[in-house]
Amino acid sequence: MPFVAGLTIGLLVNNIKHIALSGLGGCVFAMSFLIVMGMEGIFCALMAAPLAMAAMIVAGLLVHVARIIFKKDEFNSCKHLSILLLLSPLLVAAVDKAEEPWRASPAAVTISDSIRIVATADRIW
Repeated sequence: MPFVAGLTIGLLVNNIKHIALSGLGGCVFAMSFLIVMGMEGIFCALMAAPLAMAAMIVAGLLVHVARIIFKKDEFNSCKHLSILLLLSPLLVAAVDKAEEPWRASPAAVTISDSIRIVATADRIW
């Protein structure tokens, strides 16, 4: 989700500094919303914030580089911008569907905290 938000920020914002600030602001807003709604704890949000912020900024910068590589007039046309903005929810849905098998079956791990020594009790003690 943060990557798609970064793509959208990159499409709508032209300045590199504004892309980074928009990514930071979007991340702070999203994490604050999750904490206030009780969907995340403070420590979880603090640990996830740098990852989400980095994903938003990298995606925004990728779009900015794409604008530089391609002609600005063609890339910024209303037709291309509208199509890319309309496709972003589909991208989120596709990523959600791709991640579904990993969420459906959590890993089962057996943890043992004992030591087995092959000897009689008299010999050990």
